[in-house]
Amino acid sequence: MSFEGKVAVITGGAQGIGKCICEEFEKQGARVCVIDKRDNPYFVGDLADKATLERFTEQVVADFGQVDYLINNAAPLMKGITECSYEEFEYAQRVGVTAAFYLSKLKYKQQGALRRHSTFRWEKSIPTEKQKLTPPRLLKAGTSFV
Repeated sequence: MSFEGKVAVITGGAQGIGKCICEEFEKQGARVCVIDKRDNPYFVGDLADKATLERFTEQVVADFGQVDYLINNAAPLMKGITECSYEEFEYAQRVGVTAAFYLSKLKYKQQGALRRHSTFRWEKSIPTEKQKLTPPRLLKAGTSFV
């Protein structure tokens, strides 16, 4: 499949799975726009901040005029439920659910249509006996409905 001429927005694309997703889209000809707190070639910013999401969206629209794919990949927090504070969980909500919703909303306002995919999957959100119940796992089900 070719993504020639398509624009992909990828949250959390500076490392790990997100970086691999970016590389695959680029190999297929897509223009990739990453937003991540870590250093990356496109946009450095915190997904939990509304103004940052608005600036990022404005930059993507100014640079490319469209978004064809939105990949919500950012992992907000990797702590177990017993180690996670209330504030950390709220932050995880803003990154894992609110940012996905708001980027979709901003994109829809710009173009009126969006193909969206999330790396979050319901099956992965249910921990096995050996896994910790972490905020990202709790948020995965919520992201499926965004």
